[in-house]
Amino acid sequence: MSSVVKPLTSSDSAAVSSAGCNGFFTPLEALAGTKYFERLAHKACKIFDADIAFIGSRNPSGLQMQPLGLIANGKPQPPIKFVLAAELFQQIAVSAPFLHLDDVQEKYPDYAILADHKIRGLLAFRLIDGQTQPIGALVVMRRKPIEASEDAISLISQILPRTSVELQHHQAAEKTKTSLSNALMLSHSKSMFMANISHELRNPLSAIIGYASLIRGTQVDNKNSTEYANEICLAGEELLAMISDILSLSTLEISPEAVELTEFDLNEVARAGRRLLREQAAAKNLTLLPVSRSEPLYVLGDSKHTKRALLNLVNNAVKYTSMGEIEISAETNEEGEAVISVRDTGVGMTAAQLKQAREKLDGYESAYDIYENGVGLGIPLTHLLIENQGGRMEFDSQQGKGTTVRLIFPKEVLTGATGDFI
Repeated sequence: MSSVVKPLTSSDSAAVSSAGCNGFFTPLEALAGTKYFERLAHKACKIFDADIAFIGSRNPSGLQMQPLGLIANGKPQPPIKFVLAAELFQQIAVSAPFLHLDDVQEKYPDYAILADHKIRGLLAFRLIDGQTQPIGALVVMRRKPIEASEDAISLISQILPRTSVELQHHQAAEKTKTSLSNALMLSHSKSMFMANISHELRNPLSAIIGYASLIRGTQVDNKNSTEYANEICLAGEELLAMISDILSLSTLEISPEAVELTEFDLNEVARAGRRLLREQAAAKNLTLLPVSRSEPLYVLGDSKHTKRALLNLVNNAVKYTSMGEIEISAETNEEGEAVISVRDTGVGMTAAQLKQAREKLDGYESAYDIYENGVGLGIPLTHLLIENQGGRMEFDSQQGKGTTVRLIFPKEVLTGATGDFI
């Protein structure tokens, strides 16, 4: 299947020869950012009679590349993300100034975009920063082998320095936007947490003060004083557990770089979530069922992120349940994965609401878009907190009957350890 974009004609070649690179790329001079990338990809398709072209922006890990200005079959395409074969990018990174392959699909059979589009020919021009580090590539793909003449290679090579600068500007802007979005989501998360926790601290403190006042006023006999002292101890232990939960969340950061992988007990996280929301559930006469699992369920992950994610879910369960019960559980599923779930008997979600909840952050450019659209940051934040640990979030909901939300950790992170939770 040939591209809609017409290949470079003899008259084009003549124009290039007489006017040089600036003549052929004149329309690019007034453009910047995405528009520049799109027009350049269109030009690259024309030069090499290609089916697909884009400027690939490499992420810090080097394992993903975001196509910018993607042109496929002669038409602009919406932004997408795909996993880049690490060895392929490594080849591009060390191939100066370009990599030319005519057997690319056979060499990288697991690279989805090549198989999906039946790509045979690939031509990639490396883009570097000021320290000559690879930051991306101008990638051209064709369903047939690519004929790369010296004139065509020279023509593209002359525009690469400008393209590298544009890509660096784009990456810097995206980094700033991500930092601001994370800051907004973190601020929202901490504000919600502090608003909720004030209720939870009052109950054990009231019990401690009440029982201590009875003992101090000698209004009880020795038998009852022992019982009341025991109640004071229990309330104090509950308060201490809450304070520990507060401290563990007070330094919460949500970027992938902030994830601290340690071994922790998912079952203890479930019990901590139940403690923190017990007072709110009682205020609405909701039954907050006890965590049924007794033995630990150790995983390798970030306990603070998991606690914050669970607190978001339990808070939603209390908010949208007017009668009935809420249950928090920690178990393993049939696939051997660790699952912490929150089930409620609340209003449930419509099909549209369920679809939106499953969209994570993919449907938005940043947290600001979510905030401005009034969608709420709780669920997107929960997606982010669990996915940063390599997990995922799943929903089951039926309008009028309730919702179950599961935070799922892959079986590879189960440690099978035993011992005290720290």
